[in-house]
Amino acid sequence: MNTSDKFLLCFAPEQWPPERRFAQFLGPPFLVDVPLTRGTNAVISHLEKCELLAGLANDLLPLLHEDERELAEAGYTPGTGGRKYGAVVEAMLSELYSILDGVRQVVFSVYRNVRGVQNDSTYKLFHRAAKSQYGENFPDNLRARLAEAHFSWFPRLWLLRSENTHGEIGGCHLYEGRVSYMHRGLKEKGHALIIENIVEYLNNLQGHVRDLINWLFSSLYARLEPVERGMLCGMYKGHGYERMVAPSAELSFADGRCLSVNWFSKEPEFTCPLAQGCGAYSRPVPLEKFRQIKRV
Repeated sequence: MNTSDKFLLCFAPEQWPPERRFAQFLGPPFLVDVPLTRGTNAVISHLEKCELLAGLANDLLPLLHEDERELAEAGYTPGTGGRKYGAVVEAMLSELYSILDGVRQVVFSVYRNVRGVQNDSTYKLFHRAAKSQYGENFPDNLRARLAEAHFSWFPRLWLLRSENTHGEIGGCHLYEGRVSYMHRGLKEKGHALIIENIVEYLNNLQGHVRDLINWLFSSLYARLEPVERGMLCGMYKGHGYERMVAPSAELSFADGRCLSVNWFSKEPEFTCPLAQGCGAYSRPVPLEKFRQIKRV
């Protein structure tokens, strides 16, 4: 079967993480400005890039064993595998920080009129929360989450990202079966910074960032007004299929009103193959409304 004869589903809200769900429905009561759209898209794209880099790190793991083999056989290794693995690790750290840069832009867009809110420094976003330097209209729960991050996982991420971007870099090697990360340009207790299990550290760090993202965008999504907008359901035989749908707490594939039925009902060969099991198909957009939408 030609791939164009298969329905390529695009509207799958049950599978969307909170940031993607929010991005699909940007609108009132929020001003859809550059910081909001750019920040939301930055979060989505850098999360994806971080996951790609994690997969690449897994692919590079055998090179660390090759470094060990060289060391055992020749008493020396150039550590090529460790340098490659370390480069990916530091790229992941930068991506996690870039996700937080996106958070800063979103927070600025939503709360720009509150004292202390700025769009210049991600460090200040967290630091001011920890110091209770935001105005009274800044949400207490958001301030608490940013402050908690500042008192726990954020400072080391900031330090690593800043040094790796503007100063020296570190590297990785195997130690007692785990991947260890060493950075001679950073010191802890008078010695070079060592993270004995960098894989565990990155997994935990990514979990902290993910928890913050989930909470923030779930909270913002819950505030969206139930305004209908056109959305692509999918592609079939080279045609786009759309529905009108509004954000809701329990959004699912069954929601919304079918927009495309107004044209494919006249072209049987393009009838949506998912129509009979689709709740939106049973609630078509009236033809007159369809015409108005198409003229916009």
